[in-house]
Amino acid sequence: MDQLIKEAEMFVKERFKEEVTGHDWFHMERVRRQAYLIWEKERVGDPLYVDLVALLHDVDDSKIASAVHALTLEEWLEKMDIQKELMAKLLTDTSNISFRAGNRSLLSPEALIVQDADRLDALGAIGIARAFAYGAHSGQMICKHGDFREQNRSTGSTIEHFYDKLLLLKDLMNTKTGREMAEEKHQFMLSFLCQFKKEWKE
Repeated sequence: MDQLIKEAEMFVKERFKEEVTGHDWFHMERVRRQAYLIWEKERVGDPLYVDLVALLHDVDDSKIASAVHALTLEEWLEKMDIQKELMAKLLTDTSNISFRAGNRSLLSPEALIVQDADRLDALGAIGIARAFAYGAHSGQMICKHGDFREQNRSTGSTIEHFYDKLLLLKDLMNTKTGREMAEEKHQFMLSFLCQFKKEWKE
């Protein structure tokens, strides 16, 4: 497992080194660190497997530019010549961590920890920065309406994304530790939106 983690680190670092959507190598590193912090408190599952899932969780994400015309996770795992059982588990876990496309019921205990860590990186100051980076990359406007709580899902603005996803994450954490870690970040985002709304209307 140690060697596979080293190979995964090199693979992901190279693949995401120029990613501009907020899903870059630094995101993978933060998710690894947060996942380990959660694991230290929860002590559920294998910490090495937690690390591996954290590294590989975004490889097949279709909304990331780096995934286009590149090796799929399955292709890379086949090159690594790992056990079929481990490959199947990794493919199931990484394909179900996503907020919109995932199925929580299919996740292993380790992947539930990684999902919390991934969602924590979508919150707080880093989460705000990532939201606007992805919005700009996707051609979204910052905001289209003055009534922020009446954002229309069809607008596709970055501010809409806060209400459509980011502000929901705190209550979707899988672990007690994840919920505790999310609270401060959630409050920071509420403060940001309050200030943003004030300045937008000035």
